[in-house]
Amino acid sequence: MGSPKALLRFDGLTALEQNVARMRLAGIDDIRVVIGHDAERIRSAHPDLPVRWIENPQPERGMLSSILTGVAQLRRDEVAMLLQPVDIPLVSPKSLAALLDQWRRQQAPVIYPVFKHRRGHPPLIALDSVPFGTHWDQPGGLRVCLHRFDPDRSIEIDVEDPAILVDYDTPADYLAGLRID
Repeated sequence: MGSPKALLRFDGLTALEQNVARMRLAGIDDIRVVIGHDAERIRSAHPDLPVRWIENPQPERGMLSSILTGVAQLRRDEVAMLLQPVDIPLVSPKSLAALLDQWRRQQAPVIYPVFKHRRGHPPLIALDSVPFGTHWDQPGGLRVCLHRFDPDRSIEIDVEDPAILVDYDTPADYLAGLRID
């Protein structure tokens, strides 16, 4: 992207602020943000953000290392997490709330939001589904780990939210997204 994705702006807020605001609107108060590259720049740009910061000491190992760093910081009594990448900042609070409601009704190793038959983000993941430790070096990372629950033990819920599928990985993605909004 050329700059931290967390600092991209959407409707006057950074991508990180958008994610946090939407989670809070969905009733999520315990929000943890794993940072690695440009950690101090991201943290200092959000001095009052109501989150717990977790620093990944080895961000060069990739996104899975950040996930596992975050999971390692969770208390033993926590049972699930929403895994929301910062570059998918416009997921509706209604979609987030639908995932939480489904979890309350029926817990599963993974609950995915689906828009027009396509899985998106964030998945709601039971913590006992995540490989603890930092040596999960299988090709495909967490995706392969979570696919072991398909099709019998994962749940998909339909949401009317195309934003679950839209990530901003490149400057072209970002500019195209700004034209849509």
